[in-house]
Amino acid sequence: MSTEIKQSPIIAYYLQRLKDVGLTEENNRRQVFNADGRPQTIPIFCYKEDKDWLEIPYVRPDGTQEFYAEGKKEDIPYTRIRYRIPREYKDTEGRIKKQRYNQPPKTGVRAYCPPAIVEKYRQQENIQTLIIVEGEFKSIAGSVNGMDIMGIGGMQNYCNKETNELEANISQVIRTCKVQNVILLLDADCLRVEYKDKKDLATRLQNFHSAVTRFSELVRPFDVDLYFAHVQTKYLGTAKGLDDLLALPGVDKERVNRELEKLSTGEKIYFSVQRITASSTSKLMKYFLLDNVSEFYEANKEVIQDKPFIYKGSRYYWDGSKVVNAW
Repeated sequence: MSTEIKQSPIIAYYLQRLKDVGLTEENNRRQVFNADGRPQTIPIFCYKEDKDWLEIPYVRPDGTQEFYAEGKKEDIPYTRIRYRIPREYKDTEGRIKKQRYNQPPKTGVRAYCPPAIVEKYRQQENIQTLIIVEGEFKSIAGSVNGMDIMGIGGMQNYCNKETNELEANISQVIRTCKVQNVILLLDADCLRVEYKDKKDLATRLQNFHSAVTRFSELVRPFDVDLYFAHVQTKYLGTAKGLDDLLALPGVDKERVNRELEKLSTGEKIYFSVQRITASSTSKLMKYFLLDNVSEFYEANKEVIQDKPFIYKGSRYYWDGSKVVNAW
């Protein structure tokens, strides 16, 4: 007779996510500091038996816990949640969307600081290269692998919309740790196109292009060199994000770190990296296939095939020898 104890779905999900980022139940903990400087141990990720999600407590660069206000209460610990099963909802146009994360309403944009970043900030230790990646799990996976890395809640969640400045946690780390290089690291799908008849196929690429250019504008006032990188598109089917890549069997984790730390531009084994300057606008437009419809089609002809498609507001089709404007 088997003595195996069946785990609840949320516990199984919790243990799997820990494994995915290189944590165990034993080291899934971090310190936060009270106002008087006393440390307190809290989990990096946690769950509650009666909830079908994981909770991700946020800590400021100085090691104190993030708080938010709600009504008269001003000291509510700030956490984001990751649903085990994404919630479905309809957008304003009636399309079904999936929500994987959530946070308290009206709490704005906050960057996630892994424990190693907090330690370096508290010690005022210099950081040569700071990586900004989308998602707390990716930032923890990178940090466990030795990267100086912070997480943002979404592709463009690096801007304080009230002040129109770089998010405060990121800017504090850049200044205090005298960061020399900043990398905005995107997933392997940042160049992917999915065909839909009435959908403008350039919109998704324009969103990623906008994320990179806007980030560069916000970072420009700091005395740093800025780079844009993404996981190589060849890993799209097996390792979309940094955490997936680091968990992939056979991946040279030291090489993963070296490719980002050395900032070697161009196509490498794991990443495509390029430096972004004030004059990089045309280069980025070309990289995201936004400057030439024929080059866009050539790069995506296996997806589009011979079907008509919309690109930057105009409708095109392939006539067998070239791309033709249908209007």
